[in-house]
Amino acid sequence: MKLSFVIPLFNKEKNILATLKSIISACEENNINDSYEIIVVDDGSTDSSGKIVREFIQLKNSCVRYYFQSNSGPSMARNRGVSESTGEYILFVDADDLLLPAYIAYILYCTTHYHSYPVYCAGYSKVNSSVDIKEKKIKFDCSQITIVTDFFKKWKDAKFFYTSSICVKRSFWIQKNVYFPVEHFTGEDQYAWFCLAEHCHFVYLPQQVVLYKQGVVGQLSSSRPVTIEIHVQKLLELEKNISLKKDVSKLIDKEFCYVISNNFVAYQRFLGMKILQNRLRVLLNFHCVLKLIFSFIAPKSYNYLRNRRDINT
Repeated sequence: MKLSFVIPLFNKEKNILATLKSIISACEENNINDSYEIIVVDDGSTDSSGKIVREFIQLKNSCVRYYFQSNSGPSMARNRGVSESTGEYILFVDADDLLLPAYIAYILYCTTHYHSYPVYCAGYSKVNSSVDIKEKKIKFDCSQITIVTDFFKKWKDAKFFYTSSICVKRSFWIQKNVYFPVEHFTGEDQYAWFCLAEHCHFVYLPQQVVLYKQGVVGQLSSSRPVTIEIHVQKLLELEKNISLKKDVSKLIDKEFCYVISNNFVAYQRFLGMKILQNRLRVLLNFHCVLKLIFSFIAPKSYNYLRNRRDINT
């Protein structure tokens, strides 16, 4: 059994080394020194990211393989990583995130005790860039593992895993023709997860065994318009499935509310109202109505409070 870690890389010179070391350390602590590979796909970095990885490989880190491509976006890089992988299981990792040993222990446990399931995911913790991984001591607890049979209902309540905390059986990924849609830079990862959820149940560990480094907040306060992204288009397709309709419809409403309020925050009110006309049923949700009113009449305050919430979660 072999694990393939796929890392899309773009201008992460300050973080990529710590990410690589966290993966190697987690694997070594779980005694799988020769049963994994790390595939780094450099998506046209203009800083020293590529040089750092190449020098790291030269220091006898033969488990790492480096590929370079012209800038095409994270989806293309992840797809390239999958095609270059040789492991039985694929683990996607962002170039500035950190894996704890408990995460690898969980994956190894699942490959033995939940082998019939093709997807394993876990909880994650949002941390600042100065986090010391040595201070994050978590012991894997197999008693906390559950099977997610109602993915879209659970996803509506909370995004219970992150891009760096999901592992997929490679044969299943290929068999179901799952991929990250290119030319999309928002929602492309959720699109892939929704495609997986259409075909199987997920094994889930709520323990926060992956550290997600927070990026810059407040980006949505710019004047950039926000549209219905590819993952929501996938949900609209799934909504036609009568067995999924109830939970998927509620998730779509939540996504529309998010997009509309973001347009209000970005002072793109005409676009926000136009999108609202395509999904008037969101007005049946009291909490959504409050968000829309608040983001419309006080966009700066709404954005500030939303960012404070993200920082403290």
